[in-house]
Amino acid sequence: MGKVDYIRLTHFSNEHLEVLKFFELPSEQEQFTSLPSKILEVTDGQFRIVILSKTTPVGFFILHATERVQKYSENQMRCC
Repeated sequence: MGKVDYIRLTHFSNEHLEVLKFFELPSEQEQFTSLPSKILEVTDGQFRIVILSKTTPVGFFILHATERVQKYSENQMRCC
């Protein structure tokens, strides 16, 4: 079996910001998403999640647990 790199999800912290601010998007992706550096503030029900390879940020997304997304699932569990 080959080498396995470990990926984990974690909540955003300011220690990730230095790497995340250098993320870039192709122009055709800009209509669908935002760069992490543009999402410094979140509202209730939004959670900034960082994807780490070992300790290095390699991805970022906002996890939504708001009424807006409830129509997509019958799961009654509330996040965080």
